Amino acid sequence: MSEINNMYKKLKNLDGKAFEDMFSKIMKKKYKRKYQQTQNYGKQGDMKVDGILNDKVAFAIFAPETMNNLQDKAISKFRSDLKGFEKRKNDGEWKSIDEWIFVLKSDRKGIPPKLLEVVGDANNERDNIAIGIWSMDDIYDEIKNLLTPEIPYEVLSEVEMTISTLIKAYQALYKEYDNLNQNTNNLFHRLEVTDGYEENMFESFYSLYSLNVSLNNNRNKYFKHFNDIGCGVDIDELIKLRPPFGESELMTTIIDGFESIGKEKLHNKRLKLCKQILKNIK
Repeated sequence: MSEINNMYKKLKNLDGKAFEDMFSKIMKKKYKRKYQQTQNYGKQGDMKVDGILNDKVAFAIFAPETMNNLQDKAISKFRSDLKGFEKRKNDGEWKSIDEWIFVLKSDRKGIPPKLLEVVGDANNERDNIAIGIWSMDDIYDEIKNLLTPEIPYEVLSEVEMTISTLIKAYQALYKEYDNLNQNTNNLFHRLEVTDGYEENMFESFYSLYSLNVSLNNNRNKYFKHFNDIGCGVDIDELIKLRPPFGESELMTTIIDGFESIGKEKLHNKRLKLCKQILKNIK
């Protein structure tokens, strides 16, 4: 998962000062030096502002520990912070600020209706400054262009099933190769035995081929995401290690693929990659 995805995911589970700090990190990630977090400074406190964007937009953040009576608590906090901010501004501070935004952390989508009405009234009553409010949805909209799109659950499930099936297929073919090796010591005899398994071998290798195609297609479609969750390189390597298979010179190809399956070092590497991929996508 990308850094900004991780930060936003954490933000939703934080409250109080921890929420404020993470919000500021996210805003810094997008706006760099244009966004600055304020500090509590002695008796002055934070001067009813938790962050400043472009020296013009002030943010006051409210992220309560519990969501009980959120609407009433948020309205009280909004009025208190706005009153404190305006007193500072009337005293000659925050001269450059022309917009004040109340940021609300909530466990529900949207903004409580009564609070929205209070904010709207406050904005309409003032000519010298714009008053607004951000919900969690607004924070998401602000940074969504920085977020790595989440891979759909059904695609992750498909990849997980593909990898699990690949493990079983490789193990079954490796065991088949081992049994064959115990019954033959020369290439000619091996060809005879393999020839008897031609139809089964074709189906097995075509199944492997299809699984690798499916894996490759999903990898290409969600290239950046698989990299973000740490298994892009493993998938690429696993696809490269697939046994040779093609429709031309089928018998030779099956034998080459069977030989590839039987190499213990390659077999162990394939299984290791499969297990690592499963670990990262779960």
